[in-house]
Amino acid sequence: MEEDQDTYDMKAVGLIDGHAYSLIKACEIKTELGAIVRLVLIRNPWGKKEWTGDWSDKSPLWDDFTKKQINLEVKNDGCFWMSMKDYDDFFYITTMCFFMSGYKEDTQITDWHKSGEFGIAKLTLNKDAEQAVCITVDQINCRFKENGENEQEYADVKMFVTKIMEDGTQKFLDGEYEGQIPTVTCSFKNGLLAGEYLILFSVDF
Repeated sequence: MEEDQDTYDMKAVGLIDGHAYSLIKACEIKTELGAIVRLVLIRNPWGKKEWTGDWSDKSPLWDDFTKKQINLEVKNDGCFWMSMKDYDDFFYITTMCFFMSGYKEDTQITDWHKSGEFGIAKLTLNKDAEQAVCITVDQINCRFKENGENEQEYADVKMFVTKIMEDGTQKFLDGEYEGQIPTVTCSFKNGLLAGEYLILFSVDF
């Protein structure tokens, strides 16, 4: 199968299409001519295979004056610098993650359901959840396929979260619909009150 143009362009500069990188820091440096350059430090979690374009480890744009400003280390460790413009051109999604101490995680394999129908999972909170709560429906990421090929299509996913009220009725809290991505999330940044909740989801290939 021929590679599409985006994949080819990524490989030509040492990047991997459909791969997650970490954004370590951002800074501004000044050239000897006084120009301001905005840079970002990126890390490939593999610890190898780096960007080879402008401001990469061996880029001719570096000189002793600019190297000293960020203590540039030239080694194959997966970390590399690139301009903010190139970052904007080559990376199309940036996700900000908030780390919270004491965070608890639970995974449940839910029931199977026919296409066009809804599966259901029940969440019971015996006490108020005062921290943020995130409920997700995850599909197996294509990067975990045994043959390593990134050809998997993700299903369209609908998800609704409701609270079971004292009279047995359900109160709608949140809902999401996503297509062609592995994870769908409903977030409750202020937590959830004690009680019973239903998570309804539909996965359509």
